[in-house]
Amino acid sequence: MPPQKSSNLAINHIAISCVDLPALVEWYTDVLGFELVGEVQHHKRSEDPTPFDTIFVSYPPSLEELKFAILTSGNGVGIECFQFIDPPCKPRDEEFEFARAGVFHICVTDSNPEVLMEKVHEQEEAPPQAVS
Repeated sequence: MPPQKSSNLAINHIAISCVDLPALVEWYTDVLGFELVGEVQHHKRSEDPTPFDTIFVSYPPSLEELKFAILTSGNGVGIECFQFIDPPCKPRDEEFEFARAGVFHICVTDSNPEVLMEKVHEQEEAPPQAVS
C-alpha cells in the first residue's frame, strides 16, 4: 500500500540563533510588533541540568550555557531565539552568500509596508543578524 500523502501542515515555529538575544528581542518586538511569550530564559547546565535533559535534549553535552526566548507573530507562528553562550555563538564573517543552501530570510505581511520599511530604516542599527 503506498504511503498516505500528508495534509498541508501549518508551520508552528522556526528557530534562529544570534550573538545578542536581548537586542534581537527588542528589535523584533519594537519594530515588527512580535510578542515575547513569557520571559527571556538564561540556563546554565552547571546550575540546573534539568532543562538540558528535557527541553534542550537534542543539543550535545558540550552546550553549557544559553539564553532562550520565544516570540510570536501576528498569525501565531513562533520564533525560538537562542543565544549560545558556552560555547559562544559566532557571527558570520562574510556577507550573505546566496550560493550556499539554508534559510536566508523571513517575510512579514503588513497592511502598510511603506510605513514599516520607514520604521526599519529609521533604526540606528540594522536588525540583529541570525547565525543559523
